[in-house]
Amino acid sequence: VLQLADNIIELRAGGGLVRHIYLSGARIDLEPPSVVLDSLASAVTEQVLPSSREHARGFFRRVLFEVMQSSHGTLVAVLPRERAGSALFVDGILLPRPMDVVALLDRHHATPDGSAASAVRASAQLLRGMMATDGITVLRADGCILGYNVFVRHPETLARQPAFFGGARRRTFEVLCAALGGELAAAFIRSQDGDVACRRA
Repeated sequence: VLQLADNIIELRAGGGLVRHIYLSGARIDLEPPSVVLDSLASAVTEQVLPSSREHARGFFRRVLFEVMQSSHGTLVAVLPRERAGSALFVDGILLPRPMDVVALLDRHHATPDGSAASAVRASAQLLRGMMATDGITVLRADGCILGYNVFVRHPETLARQPAFFGGARRRTFEVLCAALGGELAAAFIRSQDGDVACRRA
C-alpha cells in the first residue's frame, strides 16, 4: 500500500497486479501517478549506459515517489545529455558542475561501504529538497542534476489564452512542453492538488 498523492492510494500484489484507489476529489481521468513517475524516471535515465540504467532508474523512481507524498507541487525539466543549460531559463540556480548521480550509484554498487551509501542518501535528500522549492528542478537524460529554483519567461500569448486553465505552475509546464524535441527531452508537473503529467520529446 502506497499513498501516491492526495486522495490516491496504490495497492500492489504479487504477480505485478496493481490497483489504484481514488478517494473523494481525486481525478480518475488522468494516467495513474505510478505510470507518470515511471515515464519521468525513464526520461532522466534514457542516456545512461545500459549497465547502470536499471539501478539509476530505481533511484529516481524512489525519490520521485517520496516527492509525490508531499503537498508541495513541483516542476522538472529534463535536458538531453549534450546540454548544460537552456536559453529558456531566465533565472535560477544552476550548479557549477552537474552532479553525476549515476557515478555515485555505480560507486555504491561496486564498493557498498558506508561512505558510498552516505553519498547516495545525501544526493537523494538534496534532490528531494530541490524539488520542494519553487521553480523548476533541472535534470539531464544521463542522470545528472543540473539545477533548481529555475524560472522561464512566459510568452504574452500564453497568459491571454481564454481556454487555458491552471495557475503559474501549469503555465510554466506548457512553456516547457513547447520546447520538447529541441531544448528539452521531457517535462514533468505535479500540481499542488496532486495531478501529475509527464511529456516527452
